[in-house]
Amino acid sequence: MKKINFFSLLFVFLITLPFYSYPSNDFLFSWKCIDPKGLVIFEFEAGSIFPFKEGFALFEYKGKYGYLDEKGIVKINPLFFDAYSFQEGRARYVRMKLEGKMGYYLWGYIDKNGKIVIEAQYDHAWDFQEERAVVEKEGSYGFIDPDGKIIIPLRYEAAWGFSEGKALVKKDKKYGYIDQKGVFLIEPVYEEAGDFSQGLAFVRKNGKYGFIDEKGNEVIPMIFDSVKNFFEKKAAAALYDIEKDRFYWGFIDTSGKWVIPPKFTNADRFSDGIAAVQFGYSWGYIDEKMKIILKPKFLFKDNDFPEKYHNGLLLYQQEGKYGYLNTKGEVEIPANFTKAGIFSENKAFVSEN
Repeated sequence: MKKINFFSLLFVFLITLPFYSYPSNDFLFSWKCIDPKGLVIFEFEAGSIFPFKEGFALFEYKGKYGYLDEKGIVKINPLFFDAYSFQEGRARYVRMKLEGKMGYYLWGYIDKNGKIVIEAQYDHAWDFQEERAVVEKEGSYGFIDPDGKIIIPLRYEAAWGFSEGKALVKKDKKYGYIDQKGVFLIEPVYEEAGDFSQGLAFVRKNGKYGFIDEKGNEVIPMIFDSVKNFFEKKAAAALYDIEKDRFYWGFIDTSGKWVIPPKFTNADRFSDGIAAVQFGYSWGYIDEKMKIILKPKFLFKDNDFPEKYHNGLLLYQQEGKYGYLNTKGEVEIPANFTKAGIFSENKAFVSEN
């Protein structure tokens, strides 16, 4: 495919919301599943369709949700009022329960055969991570296993999925970490905290952020005014300038050393060796050596973050249509589509109508 130098394109803006994700009720579109070269794998008619995950793509057809496989064959008929993508062999589904004139949602799980393996019974439920899923009922959070057995009782004020063998939970208005049996590995003493990623987790005390290791040792001092999780051995971190009333973002390594100085208005995590950074009100993309891959000419509304690279491709918009850029900032797939989604498992869904 002929490459077009990205910098010669005018009025190009990245999208900030996934256009494939809006339920369309009775509206149907002709979707194409394409590979990273833009070749069509199959076509499918649906209202909306979501990226592939574990070999299945969630789709909406006339207000109901089902799943198709990588050949475009429907494997689970669209029977669900609401549903989500598969993770660890389970997908969340939602049913509405009516009591008189009032109705409310209940959450459960299905397997890849479409069989209900955990009845809809929770006020909310999240994806399985490391064979545990967070569930919530009447404001209390706990964890279940893939068969629906409650492994950790619903006793927390909030909880997040397991990551690297630990789950972040909130108890008595403080944050700490538990193991898969519910035993505290790191006591809840923090004002704020994040998931473990690459052996480290960010925490906040006395209004400042730093990072702890898996034993709770403070390995990066709490000197930052804002931080984000580690990805690809780097974390976005910020210092606040009181006089200018603004944050300056850069990137640190796992020792806490600045590897990219704090000079950006905002910064997102690295993905495929590239990170989005904000200059004033415009976004651009840099590599790990701070070389600008895409010039800062992308505008975003409401402080939304730009798209990330997925499978080495970035979704972009030009004159109301969508296409994909490669990691050199060149057009890999021209902007010929009225709707498009991110690449996942080396496939993406696009539509021309």
